[in-house]
Amino acid sequence: PPCALTNGARIVDGGANIGISALYFLTNFPTAQVEAYEASPTAFDLLQGTLNSSAICQGRYKLINQALHTSDGSIGFFVLPHCASALNASISGRDSLNRLGVKIEVEAVDFRKVLQQPVDFLKLDVEGHEYELLTLPEVSPTSVKSMAVEFRDLEENRQKFIGLINRF
Repeated sequence: PPCALTNGARIVDGGANIGISALYFLTNFPTAQVEAYEASPTAFDLLQGTLNSSAICQGRYKLINQALHTSDGSIGFFVLPHCASALNASISGRDSLNRLGVKIEVEAVDFRKVLQQPVDFLKLDVEGHEYELLTLPEVSPTSVKSMAVEFRDLEENRQKFIGLINRF
């Protein structure tokens, strides 16, 4: 994280995939509480295996098989059926997943609900959906103290990216 984390820090791992970042946070910040969100059912199974097989107390993390979105409910999600932990599975169907992948329905949670309690560190890797999530007015220095975001498709989202950089 780009800033020091306080004792008992709340870390939200959006797009947790198979759990490597969550495992990193739990290992390196021994008092942190981690909420790991992963929409892909197959990647979520691997996420559970990664963390549940570790020596880390299960009371320190919560695994949520939902996509972070702008509303609650069921949404379309593109996956590659032959690749359990595809790093480019997404809501937006980027990287030609809308042609090569399969669209499944997954459950989503409104990101504003996650932000109702302050987040000390947000890791966001949601394959193009970060632009929509970070434009929500509820995302502010009051709700999120520090974040690391993977921004996708910078050429086609240049103005959105510049707007977010200027905002934060």
